[in-house]
This record gives sequence, structure tokens and C-alpha cells, in this order.
Amino acid sequence: MFSPLRFSKTFSQRRINSLYFDSIDLNSLEESIEGFTFRTKLRLRWYGIQKSQNAATLEIKRKNGIFSWKNLYSNQFTVNPMAKRWDSFIWANSICCPHALRRTQSLRKVSIISYDRKYYQSFNRKVRITIDDNLISFDQRRRIHPNLMFGRQHLNQIVVEVKVDASDAEILPVVFNQLPFSPKRFSKYCESLIHPNYI
Repeated sequence: MFSPLRFSKTFSQRRINSLYFDSIDLNSLEESIEGFTFRTKLRLRWYGIQKSQNAATLEIKRKNGIFSWKNLYSNQFTVNPMAKRWDSFIWANSICCPHALRRTQSLRKVSIISYDRKYYQSFNRKVRITIDDNLISFDQRRRIHPNLMFGRQHLNQIVVEVKVDASDAEILPVVFNQLPFSPKRFSKYCESLIHPNYI
């Protein structure tokens, strides 16, 4: 990437898969669409090819204005994308804490999103950029079994995220001025549920 901040790759590209949970009334979706100042999302994330059995991390992502942070429950769940039933698609490992388990059991499984991510970092390590493409989403709302067959391709859509620590927020205008487009709010979760177009 051409920038005075001299960005370089920091991690190999990898496939990210996320299962999003929400309430019956889709409160998280509404909060995101309406742009609530404080909002929360719950997702289970694993890496690699979708058909492989993987350890998964439960993420509680919170956002307050422009600031966001995550509570992580690493390797406390396992996913098996080949499973035909939810009780064998996702299960808690023996080390799983009760709080994390209750969160997944109290909410409905709404959407699975899969994409390729590239990672970059500035030379001073204060700015991190990720670039996501090849997005595919799988709506789970109308199915009683896991759906990884009927999905939606988000063609020609690339998502760029710029991340800095709160103490370095003054750097953001410098980074944004170097981008060939204007930053805007975007949610993969919302995008996955709006105007479905299955493949």
C-alpha cells in the first residue's frame, strides 16, 4: 500500500467464518441499522475452509460511537460445518464457561458470513488495516437446520477497516485522507440479511 505510513503485510491471508446470533426480535440488527450509539453483536468465529471441523471463538463485540472492543472466549466451542443439525454443528468444549454457553443458548442463530481477509500494519504499528473480499452469506432465519448450501455472493464488494487504539485516534484523519474513497459505516451482518439473493 502506498502511504507515508509505509504499510506492510503482518499476517497471511485467511478465510474467516462467523455465525451471528441475535434475539427473536433481531435487536442487534435493529441497533445497527438505526445507528444506535451503543450496540452489541454476538458471533462465533472460526478460520479456514468451511467444511473443516474447527475450534471456534465466541466474540461479544461492543460499540460505543466510533470506539469498539471485543470480549473473547477463545477455543471454548467447536464447529462442524458438515453437520446437518445445530446440536452437532456447534458444541461447547469441556472448558466452556457457563456465561458464554448461556449467551449462545438464549439467542437464535441468524446468519453465517464467510470471507477472505488480508492484514496490514503501519511501520509505527499504530494503524492496522484489514481488507475483506469474496464475501458469501448464508441466511439461517427460515431454516431449522444449518444452511451452508444456499448463500448470497456479495459481488464486487470489498470492505476496508481501519483500526487504531483510542489513544491514537488523532491519526485517523491522516489515514482517511490517503484513501481513494470516503469512509462510511458498514455492517457485514446487516448486509447479509438485506435483499437476499441466493446462489
